[in-house]
Amino acid sequence: MKEFKHLPGLDLIRVFGILVVVFYHYQVETAVRGLCPADFLPAMEPLVQVAVYTMTLLSGSCLCWQEKSRSWSMKRYLWGRFLAIYPLFWLCFFPIFIYSDIICGNNEGVAPWKLLLSIVGVDGYFQSFTPTFYKIGEWYLGCILFLYAVFPVLWRMIRRRGVVFAAVGALFAWLACCFVENPGQLYPTLIGQLPLFFMGIFLGGCLPSLWIPGILAGMTTLVLYGLGCPEYWIVTAASVGVFVMVFYLGQLLLFCGPFLQKALHWLSRRCFGVFLVHHLAITLVIVPVLVNHRVTPLYWVSGLLLLTVGSFVISFLLDGLSRSIIKFLAERVVT
Repeated sequence: MKEFKHLPGLDLIRVFGILVVVFYHYQVETAVRGLCPADFLPAMEPLVQVAVYTMTLLSGSCLCWQEKSRSWSMKRYLWGRFLAIYPLFWLCFFPIFIYSDIICGNNEGVAPWKLLLSIVGVDGYFQSFTPTFYKIGEWYLGCILFLYAVFPVLWRMIRRRGVVFAAVGALFAWLACCFVENPGQLYPTLIGQLPLFFMGIFLGGCLPSLWIPGILAGMTTLVLYGLGCPEYWIVTAASVGVFVMVFYLGQLLLFCGPFLQKALHWLSRRCFGVFLVHHLAITLVIVPVLVNHRVTPLYWVSGLLLLTVGSFVISFLLDGLSRSIIKFLAERVVT
């Protein structure tokens, strides 16, 4: 069994992805209210797609990087995914649900059984198809949960046929998406994210050396751009190149001493909590404050900084609380 090593490059990819998403949502929510001093949306649309795709790549690569260093255990995998997602998600969701839907009576027309979608964490994914009790997590949480459900099947095949199987699967899934009439519409769907998840597994099998995939991704992006191919082709290919580039930037921290590595790892561990709380922080706290003041560029940037720092702090506090609750319940179950 190989020894599992921590890679700071993976931490930087996670932090990069969540910071782009936070900035994008802040830009959108302030722009629709006329509070944003500049229109970044045209440039942000492809960038946020790249950021989300890199996080999907990261999910596949982290799972592969961890599992290839140890014997497979379905029980350990499921328990690990559960602890990584649901305690913090439920800690964020249920207080909001109790206040919004039980105390204030919102969403009275939503069928009660759809609370199950929220408990599982896929309510944001299905919100575009049917009304749900969606509060946090957006479509991406449901999408990544579906991908996590697919991983054990993929991993069984990869263990038999090698990690190249994931690259072949990524290529076929990518080509299938590209032949859709409007492939851009697949971005917020399981089908649209699946090729990146496959490719992430392949990259995880290549870690810690990603030079060859990075060069191939860069060349592919340039060729697709030169041929005038659809945006989905270009953005997905570019995402692999960005993943590799940011990864190697993060790996440079190995030469900078342990402090920066630990700081980056601390930020990386907070990213899921930031993902859960930042949008509510924008709409319930930051925007109401900005509305009541004359918004200058400096004031707008100050709001962004407050949002970013505050989201990480809140994530840290909620994560500590969820861990305490888990420990308390575990001790009671054991005794």
